[in-house]
Amino acid sequence: MDNGKPNCFPAVLRSTWFGLNKIFRNKLKSLSITPVQYTVLRCLIETKGEGLNQTELADVIFSNKNNTSSILRRMEKNGYILRAQARYDQRENIISVTSKGKSLFKSAQKHAFEVRGEAFSFLTPTDEINFCSSLQKINSKLKKLQN
Repeated sequence: MDNGKPNCFPAVLRSTWFGLNKIFRNKLKSLSITPVQYTVLRCLIETKGEGLNQTELADVIFSNKNNTSSILRRMEKNGYILRAQARYDQRENIISVTSKGKSLFKSAQKHAFEVRGEAFSFLTPTDEINFCSSLQKINSKLKKLQN
């Protein structure tokens, strides 16, 4: 303990993330999609057809442009996403999800809900809301510290 605060937070957070990711990855194997590809599809679907440019997408999935570019190439090759030239800037592409991507997302989402349900099964709905709210506050603070 450091000043009365547990110093295990980073290790516990990291192991929790890796544990969730491993379980989710295993559940998604039959669909031939990775957790990060699922996240990309979720983020694109949440734009309600507007799509995102690559920089915006990298920001919302907490990645960099190079990693995002590699992910998008594989997803485009598999027919899950489309890249179309932006109307406002010919140097920029807007990424959107295809009907094949939407269908894949719906199948994968069932697994995501299953993993979440299993992981949070010991929490009350109020505890789950409070936990997620605390994580969102931490994320917000970390974003501000990056700037």
